[in-house]
Amino acid sequence: MTGIGGNVSLGPPRAQERIFIAVPTSEHIHKYALPGLCAPSRSPNRAWVVRPYGHSMLNKTFNDLLCMALNERKTHGWRYFVMHHADQESEIGWLDKLMDEYHRSGADVLSVVIAIKDRRGVVSTGLRGADGRITPFTVREVLDSLPSDTFGIEDVPHADGDHLVVNSGLMVFDLTASWVERWALDEAFCSVDKVFKDPVTGKFSASCLTEDWSFSAYCHLHGIRCKATKVVKVTHHGSAGFTNFERWGDRDRDEGRR
Repeated sequence: MTGIGGNVSLGPPRAQERIFIAVPTSEHIHKYALPGLCAPSRSPNRAWVVRPYGHSMLNKTFNDLLCMALNERKTHGWRYFVMHHADQESEIGWLDKLMDEYHRSGADVLSVVIAIKDRRGVVSTGLRGADGRITPFTVREVLDSLPSDTFGIEDVPHADGDHLVVNSGLMVFDLTASWVERWALDEAFCSVDKVFKDPVTGKFSASCLTEDWSFSAYCHLHGIRCKATKVVKVTHHGSAGFTNFERWGDRDRDEGRR
């Protein structure tokens, strides 16, 4: 194991997996996130570092951490990039569950289903249609209707042209995969913001394709296999604690939005 911060130890010599855990934050790490970040793994075969870093430019923070991991591959041997947002409470030993499921699933990117911080009970995993409309799943759907703990687009009901959108809150991918450097140089973590004018009412409205859903679109376009999982228990902290392992929320299904 290793510690939190800039001093890096690669852990026991027998450790086979070296994991860079990026924790982007503009201000502070939530107090309830600390136990899981201090004890993510019990495995002697995993060496890890927790690297908190950030400023007010969210996507730049993500990309700064990505660059740190890429630049330290030779000196520290990082093989896997894990993102863990600073406002999330993950159960003790979450890294072992995430990595074991990543290897089992055969995904290129594995993302944990995490609740959005409002009363609806929706998560930031869902479907994006060919018309750009995104329909997030609800917590109830994830727990009651989806067929397994881990799923890809092929495992959920969808229309032709749909692709799975996943979130960056708790995710993992292999830094040595051939697509990673290409993606980093093509666009990396970025959001797409637009303003629309309704031709009938003349009213303006703004939209944002967030960095995680933009990343999902890139993966879909380039044949990078994204899957989502509910094997790790996570509480997303805001005005309250929004869990991914309990049935709650105002709706069973979401109507979707552009």
